[in-house]
Amino acid sequence: MDPRVFLYRGYALGLGGTLRRPFQEVVDGGASVALPIVGGYNAARVQNYRYRELISIKDVRTYTTGSQSKDGAYNTVVSAVMEGLNILDFITADAVVGRLSSRHAPDGAEPEIVATGSTFHNLRIGGHPIEVDLDHDMFGSLSTYSSFRNRFERDDEFQEMIQRRFMWTTPPDKLPPGFLNSVPLPNRKYWPESRGMVPCSLVRDVRYEALEIERYGHILCVPQVGYIALGELFMSQYARRLTMMRLVLGSPVEGDVCGCDVETDGTTYP
Repeated sequence: MDPRVFLYRGYALGLGGTLRRPFQEVVDGGASVALPIVGGYNAARVQNYRYRELISIKDVRTYTTGSQSKDGAYNTVVSAVMEGLNILDFITADAVVGRLSSRHAPDGAEPEIVATGSTFHNLRIGGHPIEVDLDHDMFGSLSTYSSFRNRFERDDEFQEMIQRRFMWTTPPDKLPPGFLNSVPLPNRKYWPESRGMVPCSLVRDVRYEALEIERYGHILCVPQVGYIALGELFMSQYARRLTMMRLVLGSPVEGDVCGCDVETDGTTYP
């Protein structure tokens, strides 16, 4: 009999953040859930959410679940969905889905964690359709931290592609002013781990036809609105944290807001 105990961990948030201008307030979208340490199921739902006249969502749903399968593996799923999203009458989407699922094999040193199911439906910015291509294939085939790092360190072509895509080696002077104060970028050539975390993104490509929008990797810069980070993923050896949409808002509305923010890990002890 295995003497170890599995400690489940996971959470899901529909919407949240803070505003600094034109007023200082917390943006609480509700529908936040956490997975009990013993596993199980937890869910929340908020319908017809409205924050002043700045943000509205027709339906926000979140859930977390964790259990052990017949083969002895420990499985966790965390999910957050926003349907009918409208931010500042400028950023809209029929739906945004953030989802992570993890599998800890009975004898596995690291969990396999994938983001399959995460997606954007009919995302628009300033009325322009934004087509976001998410690389589920790469993160699905490299589902453990060690497999991703080993590929990075042994495959020069893969390393160059990843550094360019995630802006790991982009010089600060090639980015907009104030960008580095809002976006976690390492600016280093070697494996960019800091305090156990590595910044990535699910985004492989973003396609749109809008001259006023500038793209830097997975981040879109919109004048008089701010930065919009899509599919932001933080990877660590035993966990993943996925934020499908993170907004760093500028004039005239200033603040930080995120949507479909999920995390899962869990581990055995001892």
